[in-house]
Amino acid sequence: MNLTGGSALAVLLFRIMTSKCRSILAIYFSFAAIATCAQAQTELDTLMPRKFIKQIQFFVGLNISNSWGSNSIHDQVINIRPSAGLGLSHRLTKSFDLQAKLVWEVKGSKMDYQATFYDQNNEPLTWRFIQGNRLEYITGSLTLNYNFSKRHKFYGGVGMSISYLLKQETYTKQFDISSGNQISYYKSKTDAYRDVDVGCVAVIGFNQKLGLKTFFTIQLLGNIGIIDIVRPEISHYYETVRNYSVALLVGITKNN
Repeated sequence: MNLTGGSALAVLLFRIMTSKCRSILAIYFSFAAIATCAQAQTELDTLMPRKFIKQIQFFVGLNISNSWGSNSIHDQVINIRPSAGLGLSHRLTKSFDLQAKLVWEVKGSKMDYQATFYDQNNEPLTWRFIQGNRLEYITGSLTLNYNFSKRHKFYGGVGMSISYLLKQETYTKQFDISSGNQISYYKSKTDAYRDVDVGCVAVIGFNQKLGLKTFFTIQLLGNIGIIDIVRPEISHYYETVRNYSVALLVGITKNN
């Protein structure tokens, strides 16, 4: 077919317009598909519940413990024991978390004193004694934590704990004052303490980001007992003795 100059120009413009329309339609449908997928994902996120466990923690540390109460030992010294455990956190709001912990810990009281005795010739003998008890617990606690910053670096909370006694024993170390050498060491099992302890818990913590979902965590965990730990049928004198402890814990927190 022979086309005049005007007809050829019209055909060329028609082809260009058709090509541009195809490109425009392709771009339009691409954006429409992206928008539809985004809306579908949003609706899916709305329908699906959030992960119940937001964070998992693993930690170890040192536990400073002693006893308190009207009949507790008065000449107590610092008693440092190990502790370790794990924690699970559930996000309630942007600012509040619910955290559960399961901790293996060693508590007890310790005293350090000197005593003077007299031999058969009435000569004084002064010895140093370190006495105490070792109470091994598995403790579960639940705290409501408040995040002081948007990035959840600093947080603090309060809650309750319940502990089950795994092992209990008493010990006595005797030292010679002049030489400082240990003369004797006695350790024995006992059944003087209750199997269950209940306490009030307070925690202060700090998270430092290590990776995309990993944090270095340091916590200061305080626990003060609210029930008597000594069985009244075994020792009435120690009825009002209760535990208290402060633990310094370090570990890894993993976002789920």
